[in-house]
Amino acid sequence: MAAGVSIASEYGKLQDLWRSIERDEEWRLAIWNAQVEDVDIIDKFMEVERSPAGEFTDVFFRFDTSYQGDAKVFTESLWEEYISWFKEELPEEFDIMAALKKDGRLYQDYQPDSSLEHTAENLWSELLRFKSCIKGLETRHFCIYIPPASYEGMELTPWLTNVLDSIPQGIRLVTIDYAAQRKVKLGSTKKVILLEPKLNMSDAIRNAMDKECGSYDSTSLNSLYTRQIRTVLDCTSKKNESILDKEVGKLIDLSHQLDSEDVTLTTPIVAAQAYYIIQNNDKSLLYCDRTIKETERRMRPDDLTAYSIWKVALFQKAAIFVGTKKHDEAIPLYEQVAAAAAKRGDILYVLEGYRMSAYLNYELGNVEGAFIRSLLALEAGSHLDMKMRRASTFAYAASMALRFCKQVRDKQDMTVLEKQLEQWLGSDWRELVSAFDKQSGSNPRKFSILTKNKQK
Repeated sequence: MAAGVSIASEYGKLQDLWRSIERDEEWRLAIWNAQVEDVDIIDKFMEVERSPAGEFTDVFFRFDTSYQGDAKVFTESLWEEYISWFKEELPEEFDIMAALKKDGRLYQDYQPDSSLEHTAENLWSELLRFKSCIKGLETRHFCIYIPPASYEGMELTPWLTNVLDSIPQGIRLVTIDYAAQRKVKLGSTKKVILLEPKLNMSDAIRNAMDKECGSYDSTSLNSLYTRQIRTVLDCTSKKNESILDKEVGKLIDLSHQLDSEDVTLTTPIVAAQAYYIIQNNDKSLLYCDRTIKETERRMRPDDLTAYSIWKVALFQKAAIFVGTKKHDEAIPLYEQVAAAAAKRGDILYVLEGYRMSAYLNYELGNVEGAFIRSLLALEAGSHLDMKMRRASTFAYAASMALRFCKQVRDKQDMTVLEKQLEQWLGSDWRELVSAFDKQSGSNPRKFSILTKNKQK
């Protein structure tokens, strides 16, 4: 392990890379070609530059719209997101326009011209028009950050290829790509820059954890427990079951010594997920069952910790059954989570529980049951706001509901469903659902307490 490596030193490498391209006026698209473990710190770099703490002169914006395979729908969604920036009622400290007016930075007021055809070219023009209204930005760029797709997500290459030549001087696009499974398959040219940081985040994080643990007595149980979790997770990359058995045993012994309720609940699901990673389903199921038993014993209506760990354990157990084609055993687990989540207002888990149940019922030939469960998923998802519905697996559920409805109901029911989907997803619902339909809806989402879900 490199002792001198720190998170700050790796962040500095990103700053140096950006500094090397900042003054180049020719490029229009920068692609961070990154290892999976480096994506998070690069995203943090982009977020810092979007804030007042940013070091560089470009003005950074972030679009959270996700690409789902349809270029036209994606461009329209970018437009909708851009227009929404100027419609939201924000607290004074977050209102950019109010701050610019207060500082005397505006040449004139600005509102996006939503009457324009919603093309990428017109979006760039609107951004430039906005830029021209602000004093002091004449020689700067608007840097548009499009966050990376999920590792299993759609390739962004077609959309970027189509818009690249239309990006004018003063506008830059930036995204992050996965070096091991690229979503943006464009090479380096005058207009395209590939940034390939050579980071050592594993050692940086280990050193940070060691430093944090070192603030306690070196024999502290909390310190040892924290280190042991890291050791268990490190073992999964070696795929050596005997070593993992030994380290999991140590982790469990430490959890007993700590005698903390949170530790008691968390430890078996850490073990379950470690065995799941090395594909030992039997031991993963064993620890899932231990987690479920312990969390159910301690779960109370106002207890979020036990419930959160419980639903992760049930979803993981169900995922193992799906992977081993035991659909009839997975269905009640997904529905059990959906029912409990409904009582707690946990909408996403209601949606996902019934969506997976619908898919599995269909696989077993129960089309009527699948249709009913897809409707339950849609009803749950209807309580999300429009933007989240459009970006979530709600569209998967809609796609399934349409397919099942066609098989078991008449045209009148189909008309009712289509009208409801237009209300829930917007006038372009057909294109959106079609884009989601191109992707497999069968893969259960991985819910893990070992990684931090990023929500914007």
